Amino acid sequence: MTTRAFALTLALIAIANPASAQAPDEARVTLALKMLELSDAKGLMERSMKGMMDAQLESMTSMVRQAGAPESVLEQLKALQNDVQQLVFAELKWETLSRDVALVYSSVFTESELREMVTFYESPTGRKLTEKSPEMMSRMMEITMQRIKVLEPKLMELIKKRMKQEQ
Repeated sequence: MTTRAFALTLALIAIANPASAQAPDEARVTLALKMLELSDAKGLMERSMKGMMDAQLESMTSMVRQAGAPESVLEQLKALQNDVQQLVFAELKWETLSRDVALVYSSVFTESELREMVTFYESPTGRKLTEKSPEMMSRMMEITMQRIKVLEPKLMELIKKRMKQEQ
């Protein structure tokens, strides 16, 4: 699962807070929680959210600069982004999301499959994946930002076109 897909999944779970018609299988939920802990899902979620917000701010700042906006607009943008980041991190805490995420995993995977995942994350390869995930996420974010920068001129044209239509 890609970092972006994982983060989006967590966000959707937080918003939807799915309720199941059946009581969850607590053995599977417990295994899912263990797998999430071993895979550092909390750290991955937090780094993903921060990375996406930082990338968004960088992209928006670049576009605002290209549009020739005054420095005060940039400062307002940064202040707004800071406020949004604080709100998101305050409301989407892992402690409140982890059980919902575990419920999703426990509804999709069998107990046997969850045990295999736990075994994998306890193995040297699983621990290495967990250890290297932040580095991989950072590198993937760099690649994404490079590709977004290529789109900035097209995005600026769309913004200018929309602004002219509004006048």
